[in-house]
Amino acid sequence: MKTLLTKIFTITLAAAFLSNASVEAQVANPQSKIKDYKFKNNLLLHLKQNQQLKNADQNFGIKINPYWQDVNAPHIINNSHIIQVKVPTFNAVWAKVDYDSSAYDANSFLRSADGGKTWRLDSVDAPNGYGLSGIAPVDANTCYAALYNAFVGIGGGIFKTTDGGDTWKQVNPGKLFSENSFPDLVYFFDAQHGVTVGDDDGTDISRLEIYTTSDAGKTWQRVADKNLPPTQGYAFSSNFNSYAVFQNTLWFTAGDSYGNSYTYRSDDFGNHWQQFPLTVSFNDFAFADKQNGLGVSFDDNG
Repeated sequence: MKTLLTKIFTITLAAAFLSNASVEAQVANPQSKIKDYKFKNNLLLHLKQNQQLKNADQNFGIKINPYWQDVNAPHIINNSHIIQVKVPTFNAVWAKVDYDSSAYDANSFLRSADGGKTWRLDSVDAPNGYGLSGIAPVDANTCYAALYNAFVGIGGGIFKTTDGGDTWKQVNPGKLFSENSFPDLVYFFDAQHGVTVGDDDGTDISRLEIYTTSDAGKTWQRVADKNLPPTQGYAFSSNFNSYAVFQNTLWFTAGDSYGNSYTYRSDDFGNHWQQFPLTVSFNDFAFADKQNGLGVSFDDNG
């Protein structure tokens, strides 16, 4: 009985930890993985199960802590901080690292292949001065990164690694974003389907620059104007974790030079978009399903 109970607790605790580590529901195939998706994301159920096990420890002589543990991750300087945490598969964790000082490359990332027990700090192999907008890991070895040219404020591209971050290669340079682009985010719904969003590149100042892929990043197609509503002024998005995902639906926030704010939504892996006026301000948000979401903000006065 002790052995069985310990195994149940280990599985439950691992799932609860991974659910907290990412605000996204990343489901490659909703039909074949619906049980797995529900299991990973029903945090309340996991906590209830853990509490029941904790209450039972007097009978079985085991001590259980179903919540969080401190883990020391490597860093360069004390004012480094984590902007994004992504958990693409069981035990694989990737995180985007930023620094308050411009003396350090802002293209650093953290990676763990053992559920956060040990970490590796490294940076994306990109031209000097490129900053990291966001990461999109597919598994423990494969990850995409959106980078912009921090020196001149425009330019950049999408980079990919297939060896856990040891080496990176730019994807379709010159075709996927250009010297007039500003990549903001990249996301992969599964190993094949991905989307990347950037500010307007000057070809149409009222429309964002959005591309999709359905072959693991080998080829990319720009979203046609008819499938992407325009803004009133110069269009721009954000590279500060300003998107949320549920199955094949993705939301992100954007704005324009007239001070308008928008939420964009796609239900088909980024190929077609709807635009909604955004009348509230928040710093991060998530969706529990295609209708119900939660946003968080803070007081500008601290």
